[in-house]
Amino acid sequence: MKLRLAAASLLAITLAVTVAFACGPDLPWAAFTHQRHPDTPLVPYAGGQLGVLQPTYARSYLVVAYRWLSGVPLTKDEQSAAVDMWRRRSEAWWSGPAAEESAPAEWMAARAQLAGLPPVPEVLLSHVREGSYTLSQPAGLESFRAATRVLNQRLAAENARSASLRAWALAQDTVFAIVAGEDLSLADSPAVRTDPDRLYQLAAVAFHRGAYGDAEPAFRLLAAGPGARMKPWCAYMAVRCVVRAAQESESDSEPSTVDRAAFERADRELAAILADAAQRDAHAAARRLQGFVAFRLRPVARLGELSRALRQNDPNFGQDVWDFALLLDGVTGEPDSPGVLAAGKDALVTAAAADELADWVLTFQRGPDAFPRALVRWRVQRSLPWLVAALACAPAGAREVSELLDAAAGVAPVSPAFATIGSHRARLLAARGDVPGARRALDSALARPALPVGSRNALLAQRAALAADMAALLADLPRAPANILYGGDVSTEPTPLLAWEGAEPDSARAALLARRHRAECFDADGAALFNRALPLSRWQEAAESAALPARLRRELALAGWTRAVLLADSARAAAFAVQARALEPSLAADLAEWERATTAGARAFAAALLIGRRPGMQPFVNSGLERLEPLDRLDDYRDNWWASRDIVMRGEYGVPVGEAATGATFRDAIESAPPAPAFLTPAERAAAASQMASLARAQAAPGWLGDRILAFARSHPRDPRVPEALHRLVRAVRLGASDERGAAQAREAFQLLHKRYPGNAWTRRTKSWGV
Repeated sequence: MKLRLAAASLLAITLAVTVAFACGPDLPWAAFTHQRHPDTPLVPYAGGQLGVLQPTYARSYLVVAYRWLSGVPLTKDEQSAAVDMWRRRSEAWWSGPAAEESAPAEWMAARAQLAGLPPVPEVLLSHVREGSYTLSQPAGLESFRAATRVLNQRLAAENARSASLRAWALAQDTVFAIVAGEDLSLADSPAVRTDPDRLYQLAAVAFHRGAYGDAEPAFRLLAAGPGARMKPWCAYMAVRCVVRAAQESESDSEPSTVDRAAFERADRELAAILADAAQRDAHAAARRLQGFVAFRLRPVARLGELSRALRQNDPNFGQDVWDFALLLDGVTGEPDSPGVLAAGKDALVTAAAADELADWVLTFQRGPDAFPRALVRWRVQRSLPWLVAALACAPAGAREVSELLDAAAGVAPVSPAFATIGSHRARLLAARGDVPGARRALDSALARPALPVGSRNALLAQRAALAADMAALLADLPRAPANILYGGDVSTEPTPLLAWEGAEPDSARAALLARRHRAECFDADGAALFNRALPLSRWQEAAESAALPARLRRELALAGWTRAVLLADSARAAAFAVQARALEPSLAADLAEWERATTAGARAFAAALLIGRRPGMQPFVNSGLERLEPLDRLDDYRDNWWASRDIVMRGEYGVPVGEAATGATFRDAIESAPPAPAFLTPAERAAAASQMASLARAQAAPGWLGDRILAFARSHPRDPRVPEALHRLVRAVRLGASDERGAAQAREAFQLLHKRYPGNAWTRRTKSWGV
């Protein structure tokens, strides 16, 4: 039901951020192991707590991993820059500006010093609240800072009641609103053009409206003349005009090519700015723009420059990682890769293969196809990054596995690679038949301090697959969601309980959000084992086991009873009823009525009435979160009872995400039954297969209910429970998964109600049978 959104790679210096979302309800779902990014918050990962690295991570995360694996830890400044870069890449439009973006607040505080100045215009306040400057105009925050500097300089030289200063400040409010997209105008006349500060404002408005031919000469005039307070920025802004105009000409050309002359001119002018100490205020911004120009003009050389910078302490780490990842997208031809570069893809591919960092990232991501290259690189360098890549890419049957396993055994537990190496050691040892050795490797990895929750889940899934008995399996199945999410998995921070100011608390969703980091859920592998590989006898054992939390035992008891009823296994259903009554007391009366039934027809009717009263009853367990609504409440999104396919292939709110690096499947739509646990006896395997075959032939809930309710209603017309049962059948057909046969059953139930029980309260509530 959800669409996962990949975080688009965008150049912060020139491109506007646009995020598209599908319409639909925001339903919470549990992420156990993130595929595109590590656990959130990302500060521990930036600090070297890498956990189990996944090849599906966005490349910026793998660049950070390489630094830690290569023994060059990120400095505190680099860690902060990395986290800020990840936040900016994934920030959703509704989240607003980050708390640390203080530039607008600083402007407003400085502005408040002007006596008698009107309040900040609401149109400007709304853009600040909504984050327009961080999203539509990446340079907007720097504009606030520059304006604040000018205001403070003028305050020091002029009276706070200066009419010209107050007029300039009001005009600056208008500039900010125009930059954010408002259709406003700024007064322009020969008189105001004698004021360098107003001339700069007019040039800025022209720039942000795309009138680069007007803005560039204005900035150059200010750069050449005396008296402009923004003079250090004027030459830089003139170069930005050149770059923007060149980009627009590219977008108008077919096919697109880089405007080499314009970019080379910009490159020369930026070098001059950086060589001029008088323009040092603009040096940081000029250096970023210089990097972008090099990115477009000399992408092959820029790839090498970025790689060398990123492999050591880099003062421009955040932007450099972003640009480097974009260039790698150009190597592999990702949909979001930059479309206009001076060098073609073949040149980038050759350069990436020869570059240490680029080659490691791409090799690690390619998997088994890249094993020969990873092995050669490791044998030449004997470095930790290439050992990790070789292990991750190694096919289970490769003859070189022994050599890699011997090297992996020597990696210390304190190494940032330890969890990743432990995961792949276990994978390769298990494939060779050394299950005890694989479990020891996993035990060691799981014992590592500060292991991220998502990595713990990946390792537990591996260990569960190697369980020697039911007790060992149950110990590894309860999992804690790494995060509870609404919408796509692009968030770099935990999902807040209330995403919008003034929103009312939702107790049901609050309870679900509380599951984060609590080991009270089945991941996809656990749900698949119960739903498709374990016989009901093992369900019962699990429902009675103290190894599982009460929430999971309750879910097993309810689903186990329903499944046993569908399979007509009265003895097993009776056993589940004991647990169900204890764990869900609201069922006690209906279960007692079911147990008192003396004939097969009466018992079938009692079971159908119990299920009809509770849309949340299902013959399977869910991975992740429980149903939003209580058992006896209809779900607005039609998660009511079950469809026939649900019995054997069940997913909860969320999306499939493929395989993790460990080979374990997480939140996947299961197309084939998972491997049966090795400890199952042949008789248990046969029982599980027989039960699955019977369930595969079972009807969806409305049809199953209809057969039993209608049969009982025909033969027991005086039973006082019949009107309610007929009403609930109609409701199940209308709001559950039904078909033409279900529609016919609903019509018969409706007709029986109104013919036999015209004055009954249940009849009055049943106003239509139409699906």
